[in-house]
Amino acid sequence: MTDSRQKGAAAERVVVNLVKDSLGDLIDVSTVKRNLDQYQDSGCPDIIIDNLFSLEVKHYKSGRWYKDAWLKQCRDAAAKLNMIPILVWRYDRMDFKATVPLYFVDRGFQFEDEENFPTEGNGTDLLTMEFDTCLMLMREWL
Repeated sequence: MTDSRQKGAAAERVVVNLVKDSLGDLIDVSTVKRNLDQYQDSGCPDIIIDNLFSLEVKHYKSGRWYKDAWLKQCRDAAAKLNMIPILVWRYDRMDFKATVPLYFVDRGFQFEDEENFPTEGNGTDLLTMEFDTCLMLMREWL
């Protein structure tokens, strides 16, 4: 395993533990784990939570903001599974951030299709927040 792959896997483990600590009273924590199929099947998310949230986790050495390619990967994987896309990212010496669609925060956005999460429109505009805040909002969905 390359150093970057090890770094990514370590970040995923940290995120899994943060999710378990924060949401463990609402979900079966044994189902929150790294999705190891991501290495065999492209387009899979890094972490699936309660068949509702599709997390893509990124940890890189330096930068200031998430990369468009990360967001595309996150959105594509979530759309494939009809889940809410959550991009969790950080650079060295930074706390984790989460980038989410607006409908994740405000369910007032009209969903065109009641059975599927939107993949376009105003409700898919993006918000970035501290990952702790994202976890707090995830609780509202569970």
